Amino acid sequence: MPESIEACVSKLPMSVLTAQWKSSRLKSNQSVSLAGKDRQAILDEGSLTRKLIKSSNNKLSIEVVRTRFVKPTREEVSHIGLDARRISYVREVLLKCDNHPCVYARIVIPASDLVGRLRRVKYLKNRSIGKLLFSFRDLELSQFQICRLLIDDFDIVGRRRMMTIGGKKILVSEFFLPASFQYIRA
Repeated sequence: MPESIEACVSKLPMSVLTAQWKSSRLKSNQSVSLAGKDRQAILDEGSLTRKLIKSSNNKLSIEVVRTRFVKPTREEVSHIGLDARRISYVREVLLKCDNHPCVYARIVIPASDLVGRLRRVKYLKNRSIGKLLFSFRDLELSQFQICRLLIDDFDIVGRRRMMTIGGKKILVSEFFLPASFQYIRA
């Protein structure tokens, strides 16, 4: 019998650190396989927050799991292009629709980049970072990378991409829990 979704969610913070990311542009036999509608929903270029708010009839809540200044993982350091000794601001949140856990997100921003417009990120509390980032006209988005995690008996698909605002880099990773698909396919 599968563990509860709550048990799965409690294991996500450690599990995401070892995710094996692949380009979303690779041929399906080289990348993470996803069914057509799931692939389209996960690789949607728009704001995930906006989509979840709309599909949940404005019943999206954000639970902050933790925020802290730490050294990111080696893989994150490499992907962002940081000096391995630099500290970053890491924000981990759980997005819930109708009080159902849907998406676990991990945001990594070099601490030295939390200036100017991005300094607001530290004060978001349970508000959406996506809403803030997508409001910037100079937002640049990289291609998605995707991964798949098996936690207990739950198959979790993740996506991540680099967002750049005024030369400042933000690595956003999102992991889709089973309940998310009824909202992201809408």
